[in-house]
Amino acid sequence: MLPQSLEDALQDPSIRRRRSGEVLLTLNALVLLQALRDFPEAWAPSSRMWVERALLYRRRMGGGTESTLLNSARRISPVLVTRKKTGPYQAAALAPLGVALLDRVVPAWIVGHGVYAGFRALAAKRRD
Repeated sequence: MLPQSLEDALQDPSIRRRRSGEVLLTLNALVLLQALRDFPEAWAPSSRMWVERALLYRRRMGGGTESTLLNSARRISPVLVTRKKTGPYQAAALAPLGVALLDRVVPAWIVGHGVYAGFRALAAKRRD
């Protein structure tokens, strides 16, 4: 049984799900979520810093450019990432559903890769 806040987030129309219940994520969305976890308190002070960190993960998976990650960052659902304007910058933080997906409390399906079993497992599968 999930906490009510996660249940509510899963009902958001911006979250796509498979019939079997897994949340559908693109690889770019996953690396953006993973990159936020690297920042203190999972809070990136600017979109540029967030995308630069995510680019390191995206390169481990093969391909991806800074511009495609920046576009993905702009479109990522607010139930996954909380944003706040801080001066001229757009700060971002992991929302509870984003944390639950990374921790595999809520199951995820990575488009083109299958069930999410953790970033290391996904990167290892890429090398095989």
